[in-house]
Amino acid sequence: MARNIFEGNQCTVRDIPALIQFAKRTNRALLLLAGPGIGKSEAVKQCADAMFGASDHNLVDVRLADKEPSDVNGLPVPVTGEDGKTRTVFALPSFWPDDPDWEGVVFLDELSHAEPYLQKVAFQILLDHRIGEYKFPKGAVFVCAGNRSTDGTQVAQLEAPLANRLIIVELLYDAESWLEDYALQHGIHSSIIGYLSQQPSSIENYDKMEEAGCPAFATPRSWVAASDVLKDYDAGLINNRLCKVLLQGVIGSVMMHEIYTYHDKKRNLTPIKDIMSGKVKEHQGKKTPDISWIIGSEGCTFLRNAVQNADYTDEEIVGFAANFLEYLHSNFAEDNRDFCLSVFMNLISKNVFGKAILIGCGNREKLVAKLINKYPVAVQILKEYEELYKEALADLK
Repeated sequence: MARNIFEGNQCTVRDIPALIQFAKRTNRALLLLAGPGIGKSEAVKQCADAMFGASDHNLVDVRLADKEPSDVNGLPVPVTGEDGKTRTVFALPSFWPDDPDWEGVVFLDELSHAEPYLQKVAFQILLDHRIGEYKFPKGAVFVCAGNRSTDGTQVAQLEAPLANRLIIVELLYDAESWLEDYALQHGIHSSIIGYLSQQPSSIENYDKMEEAGCPAFATPRSWVAASDVLKDYDAGLINNRLCKVLLQGVIGSVMMHEIYTYHDKKRNLTPIKDIMSGKVKEHQGKKTPDISWIIGSEGCTFLRNAVQNADYTDEEIVGFAANFLEYLHSNFAEDNRDFCLSVFMNLISKNVFGKAILIGCGNREKLVAKLINKYPVAVQILKEYEELYKEALADLK
């Protein structure tokens, strides 16, 4: 059964930054509808950080499903004025911004689960940018999110006047964008990255698990949980029995068997530390796309941890990166050039969410420029893709 609400022209999480930028320019409100666990909330937070600077105060995240009107409108409080008359004012909740110069995202999550009386509150917020006498700062960008009626959740019917004032965008699960924009940047276990690069449709399987009567199913969110399970298993913190139990609990029994088997098979690969040190330069074994994804993700994770480790000098980190890129280029670029370019991008150029492994590393400055000096082939790639890598090129000047 088709789960999409539109017949075509859907987006992925990768499009959220451009959508929010449009909402900001046009002063319109977005409604992002998607299946559970796709990563809407985290993507909105990353956008707020990229647009308004990383902070704990650039996003007001209100989960409407667990709110009462007074939680949003505030509580009535009698106040006696200088004229002796008592009036009722509303004491607003502390999460609404009180600085008129505040800039950020007002995120009304779970709008599709909000009861009609809360939708009326949301209507005033989204239409008038106010609640009673309180006005939102001019720098506020309004974004809503929710699940679809086809996602196995209890959703409330959006009232027509509210729906008609929103730009409704449907987001679809997409393995490629999740792997490139999220998994490589956040240290997701290499077995999961390799497996999903080979089986991208497994990024979610709600329909199959629902038919089988299994309450656990795969989504990007549950693959992150599965990554944590495999990391503990590799570290010897849990045995293979508990590993299977936990994997089954987060991604379902079918995916548990597949990812466990895949993880077991890939253990014979060259240790990533030997690639990063330059000890091993030639790949032994199959050069299938999923193997390149495994090595690429392990290298990205190694470098991400290295830049945060004060025991490593900048020169050592640049050496690791140069050995890693040389290994990928010489062994995998001929058959999987797009992937190698994706790894370059994750290292030296900020993605749509403003993330890059070798940029913005605290006290470590000019890592990209130092890498270019050690790895001249990167200059050719940078020039070929000048628009994509313009920030990295600027770093060279």
